[in-house]
Amino acid sequence: EEAQKTEKAIRLAKRALQQNENMTEDEAHRYIQKRSMELRISKLELSERILKSYQKKVELWELTSVQTLLAMKKLLK
Repeated sequence: EEAQKTEKAIRLAKRALQQNENMTEDEAHRYIQKRSMELRISKLELSERILKSYQKKVELWELTSVQTLLAMKKLLK
C-alpha cells in the first residue's frame, strides 16, 4: 500500500518535471533521487513537494485565465 503510494507520487512528479522542465524521464528520475538525498528527505516527500509546487502554478494560471476571460467578456458586451 505505502509502496504503491510512493511509486505513484514519484511517477506523477516525474511526469510534472518532464512537462514543465523539459526533462527526459531518466533526467527527472535522477533529479528526484539526487535532490531527495541532498535535502535528506524521502523521494515520496520530495515528489509531493514537486506536485504541490506545480499545483500552485496551475491554480494561479487558472485564476489568471478566469480573470482574463471575465474581463474579455465585459469588453465584448
